[in-house]
Amino acid sequence: CQDGSSFPGQLEKDRALIHLPVGAVSVPRVPAISGTKYTDGKTSLWHRGKDALLQLGGKAYGVCVNNPSEVPWEEARLNGVDFRAVGDKLGWYLEITDNKNIVLETRSSRRRYEFPFAQPKKTAADFTTTYETKNGSQRLKVSIVALQCRDASTGRQFPATVSVNLDGKSYRGCGKPLK
Repeated sequence: CQDGSSFPGQLEKDRALIHLPVGAVSVPRVPAISGTKYTDGKTSLWHRGKDALLQLGGKAYGVCVNNPSEVPWEEARLNGVDFRAVGDKLGWYLEITDNKNIVLETRSSRRRYEFPFAQPKKTAADFTTTYETKNGSQRLKVSIVALQCRDASTGRQFPATVSVNLDGKSYRGCGKPLK
């Protein structure tokens, strides 16, 4: 962190899960005079209000702000996902892992769909990348356009606009590459 920058972390009653560029670190909560402190002796997070002091290997990294909304993105990146997208209207997310699979999870129907990875078709004229794949009778088409997108629920900006079609049902959202 640089002063005021954010980090993705899950702060729980007895542990903190801190997502770092090298991986996730879980540290236990310890008694503190003020605020909430988590440490394992090597990694420390001292959280007071919105701010946190992060220390790794004895080196302080300044005052940081926890950004729990980044946790799913960082977990996906650490799990090898290459591209992730979300949609707020129907509550869904999509993860593409090159040469492995494409996963669509819808919160409204609480369903998870997994499809084999398909080589994308790229159209330079309109900056579109399209994936078409199927799993049995289910068909999935994902179109990613390199066009700025704002998530309506969070106001967050993304570099890509995403359209998903699952067996005729359409989803729209925003996404970004994770690598």
